Amino acid sequence: GYEATEKIRAMPDTGTVKIIAVTADAIKGAAEKCRQAGMDDYISKPIEKEKLRAVLQKWISASGQQGIGEGQSVSEPVMQQSQVFDEAWLNELLEGDEQAKAKIISLYLNRTQSDIEILGQTLVAEDYKSWASLTHKIYGSSSNIGAVALAHVCEVAQALKAEDHERMKTLYPDILHEYRRVYEALHGRCAHP
Repeated sequence: GYEATEKIRAMPDTGTVKIIAVTADAIKGAAEKCRQAGMDDYISKPIEKEKLRAVLQKWISASGQQGIGEGQSVSEPVMQQSQVFDEAWLNELLEGDEQAKAKIISLYLNRTQSDIEILGQTLVAEDYKSWASLTHKIYGSSSNIGAVALAHVCEVAQALKAEDHERMKTLYPDILHEYRRVYEALHGRCAHP
């Protein structure tokens, strides 16, 4: 996102283009980092419709264009860490589009399975940078789809450093376990070609 923003900002006549980051980086200073990169604003994952609506409304109003239509207020989802999958969250996000839901679930399960396999290899290779990157990726995608328990484990895992190698070894089986639970809950809902 940062590189793309730099490239867009380097192009002629793009000064009025609004760039809003969507990031899983909710730590203090993330907003400033996004602005320093040339972005106008940011929202953190998981994406909540009301927050997205508010940030889009802010920038649409600032540009003088007509705003986003007001719909019913969307309450923040209650995501309990033990919950495998928050279907209400995904339904709200996709406004009940079952076909889109099946495609997204299929894509999520396939990519996450691959990422978790690679994650195991990074653990064996003691590649801590890749560990952090992959757990961050899995955390973000799991949060967005509503895979609550897997997102929670990856949120913890992404913060670990090289000196936490033993903790990584104990968390990896937890990540596998939570992925299996998500898979069991969702694999029958996948889109089939």
